[in-house]
Amino acid sequence: MPGQALFRVLSLAVALAFALAFACAQDDGDEGEDEPVRKDGSDDDVTGDDEDDDSAVDDDNDADDDIDDDTGWHPPDDDDTGWHPPDDDDDSTWHPPDDDDSWHPPDDDVDDDIDDDVDDDDMTGDNIYGMVVGENNLRDAAFLGVVRLGRITRKNVPLDENARLMDIDYKLPSRGVTVGVNHVTHQGLAWIINGETVTALPVPLYAGSWSLEGAAVVDANEAYMVGHNTDTDGTRGVILHYEDSVTSKMTPPEISGDWKLKSVFFYSSTKGWAAGYNETSGQPILLGYAGVAWFPVDLDEVVGTTQLAEVQAPNAFQATAVGWTIPFGETTRRGFSLYYDGADWRQTYTFPGGGKDWEFTTIAVLSQLSAFSYAVIDDRLVQWKQTGSSWAQTLLSITWDDGGFVTTGLSMANSLQGLLALRHETNPVGEVWQMNSGVWSRIADHPTSLGTMYDVIVVKLE
Repeated sequence: MPGQALFRVLSLAVALAFALAFACAQDDGDEGEDEPVRKDGSDDDVTGDDEDDDSAVDDDNDADDDIDDDTGWHPPDDDDTGWHPPDDDDDSTWHPPDDDDSWHPPDDDVDDDIDDDVDDDDMTGDNIYGMVVGENNLRDAAFLGVVRLGRITRKNVPLDENARLMDIDYKLPSRGVTVGVNHVTHQGLAWIINGETVTALPVPLYAGSWSLEGAAVVDANEAYMVGHNTDTDGTRGVILHYEDSVTSKMTPPEISGDWKLKSVFFYSSTKGWAAGYNETSGQPILLGYAGVAWFPVDLDEVVGTTQLAEVQAPNAFQATAVGWTIPFGETTRRGFSLYYDGADWRQTYTFPGGGKDWEFTTIAVLSQLSAFSYAVIDDRLVQWKQTGSSWAQTLLSITWDDGGFVTTGLSMANSLQGLLALRHETNPVGEVWQMNSGVWSRIADHPTSLGTMYDVIVVKLE
């Protein structure tokens, strides 16, 4: 039947048309799906290996190409102590940080750096700002002067009548301590210095005649002072502790019936040294402190009559104490030093004798590798530089015709800037010298207004 055959053909054609339409719809749907793309926005295939295609690197890293080759690595913004790259005119070398994560200068520059306890920003500049203490012989009163721009300006000291200031220490930003004695009542005295304002500090009393000769400021709220007291039982060292506006006595170890302390130095908040001498045995005295009690250091190997005048330490592993000694078989004094290597105190250098007595009375330790002291030998000023445990001398052109001068105080900001105090052993005359760019010049020689100088301190450079 022709009609039925035609109907079947038409039905098959329609079915084929629907099948073709459905297939086309499927293809269009597949073409509309999102293809995976690269981070750089390209539509290349990322499923295959593409090791040779540089476009696979994040574009953000291209910022590295903008860094100036001359500047190198920069530490994180919140790190103030890490290494910073040298400027174009700075040929210094970099040293890896120690445990304290701080930068250290090249070894050949270490002599010019001071103890890390002082902010480096305060020890850079052309002009010394410091203080000098002593006795105004004309007024028979304590003297405290501020050194600035090569001039000395006297400051008011309360309760200064008949007083003699023997030592001063100062810690930035604004706290200092000076100590001494009333030479009429024979009582120890102390003052607190806030900025340039001096205030009397009440101290405990001792039964006999006593004085304070050394001071060490730990921070704005704490300090130590040393000296000696003489009563019916003899002479013994005195140690005072100032903390939070209260001064109290500390118990020293038993040494002998006749011994004194001259100097105290703290290299941390709980550790320090004190130095003096034992007049009973003629031997030097060193005391150590580690936060609990003072203890004596064994110095039995030291021979000859010896006294220590000052001790300083840059850290827990090194320290130097200086004074004088009269070796067996000799009659004149000569300089003397002891060196601490972290384990033992020992004499490491024998100083030459002079035609006259000479001695070390003061020392300035700049770093663990460098220290300076000055002495008058045969009426000439001599610089002694300590490197490690060894010493070397330099004869300076500074001389005195009348003789009799001895150094009494030394403070140095670095190897080229410092202050030096001297006094005459028999006349009430004092001198203060200032070093700039390695050259010493006298800035005070006025016995009628200044008198005898005993100590100086460089507070900062301006």
